[in-house]
Amino acid sequence: QHRRQRNLYPDQIVTITSGGYPTQRVGHPPLATPASIIMTIVLLLLAGCAPAEPGDHATPDHPTVEPPADPGVLVLQVRETPGMPDPTTVAAMPEFSLYGGGHVVVPADRRGALQTARSYQLTASAYRRIYRQAYAAGLDRPRRIDQPPAADAPTLTVTLRTADGTQTTTVTTPDRSDPQRDPITTWRRSLQPGTWPHGDVTAGPVDYQPTRLAATATWTASASTATQPIQAWPLDPLDTGTTVEGGQCHTYTGDRLTQAQDLATTATPGTRWSSGNDIYLVAFRPLLPNETDCASLQR
Repeated sequence: QHRRQRNLYPDQIVTITSGGYPTQRVGHPPLATPASIIMTIVLLLLAGCAPAEPGDHATPDHPTVEPPADPGVLVLQVRETPGMPDPTTVAAMPEFSLYGGGHVVVPADRRGALQTARSYQLTASAYRRIYRQAYAAGLDRPRRIDQPPAADAPTLTVTLRTADGTQTTTVTTPDRSDPQRDPITTWRRSLQPGTWPHGDVTAGPVDYQPTRLAATATWTASASTATQPIQAWPLDPLDTGTTVEGGQCHTYTGDRLTQAQDLATTATPGTRWSSGNDIYLVAFRPLLPNETDCASLQR
């Protein structure tokens, strides 16, 4: 015999045989148990609260792009040039240089007249974040922000390597606050190593060890008019070399690199050097991984 039993749900009918076993169900299944409901809610909340890394969300203004992996590629560089540079700043290092894979080089203190640098190795996620935030700041397309004009104002230059080539953004008076400059200013602050979250760096900071050193000589006077102590320049004549902004440049490698470094560390940025019949100021700085010679310093 069969008997029909109506369940707790109005449109569900269960047919039960004389042995007490159900053979047919009609209608929707029973409601979930309270325990399963609670578990579902917990899982949804956990999924919604998972931490999102800055720069990982794809939007029209913040695309999900992958930075170059080649360690020999200059991916991102930031440089500020003073409005009226003096001989000690004509060959200044960029304030931030980022290479494929996350290698960073930034200027450090001077040792005598020698500009030194520090290097860091970023984690893959930190490298990706900095690269994507450059896109979010609008640096993935060439731009020039020079309004309102200002005479002898400092200039910020940012280069970013994209799939379409190297894009350059130039900003005069970069410390001015306005809707065009503010996103770049905020992004620029995030490049300072002291602001990076704990765990962004896998190695460093360590002293950057260059394989080449540039010495840029700026003429100041003829030797016959010298009114203060000067030192004799022992290397290549300073009136030769590659013409760059600020003067004549020489590149030193190998043993001569060590000799030039020793000269620089025992001098000061204001030391006068005599070479031939003239007197010069000499600015020393290490060449970066992508800089092969003095021609690389021309901007």
